[in-house]
Amino acid sequence: MKKLFLLGLLMIMSVCYIFGQIDSKKLFVATNSFVTEASDNWEIYDGKFTSLDTINEEYTFDGGFIVKILVGSSRYDFTCTVKNEGDDFSVSISDMKSYACDKKGKIIKNGSIMNTSSRVAEQYAAQMKDEIKARMNEISDAELDARYTKVVAHPATLNLLTETMSELALKKFVEKNVNGKTVELEIVLESIDENVVLGEVQELAYRATGHLSDKKVSPLFSIFVYSNNDKLLTSKIGSTYKAKGTVEFTKISTYWFYKINEQ
Repeated sequence: MKKLFLLGLLMIMSVCYIFGQIDSKKLFVATNSFVTEASDNWEIYDGKFTSLDTINEEYTFDGGFIVKILVGSSRYDFTCTVKNEGDDFSVSISDMKSYACDKKGKIIKNGSIMNTSSRVAEQYAAQMKDEIKARMNEISDAELDARYTKVVAHPATLNLLTETMSELALKKFVEKNVNGKTVELEIVLESIDENVVLGEVQELAYRATGHLSDKKVSPLFSIFVYSNNDKLLTSKIGSTYKAKGTVEFTKISTYWFYKINEQ
């Protein structure tokens, strides 16, 4: 009986441990949401990831937030790191500075910039952790994979990963999480041609190149669209085109290519 009891206790502890682990996909999606999308409680200004370590699950971004005071507003700029610790995750803030700002978050002319104490930074980090945790809880299991793909298969994310991951690690990550997934992107068209190889038009007859319509994102690689969609054929250079299809992110020679195959 004692052995059976001990075995049962170990099984319960094992289950609790498994279910107590932080879902890595949810943490990444929720962190990205925190940086890029405002909620009723938080809005990050000029949020931008500076490092994405998907192996150690550590993500660093720069940004700012505004606090209304009795007269005017103050903005706090900072660097934040979110890290999966296994059964929990940590949020730490460094280089936090504050200054008086206008309604759009711009520093007031001749205003002074002050360093923020570590105690205040820790208080804000705790609030940020609560916000990220709340966003994690809002992500259902049914929508998780689609939301995760939308984030990791985005050109801006992949562009940063090319700078922060080894080529082999990125290759394995892309094979598992990106290639073959369905994406939808708005791009500004730079060229539209027939898709010809060795003098023969291919099954996907049109080939276009472009860049993201979001001016805040400037990936170092072009986006290629292969399609039979006549809407692409009749589009004008410089216009915005919504491409939807399976993605293929590959490296040829020294360059990475982002391709969308429309059916």
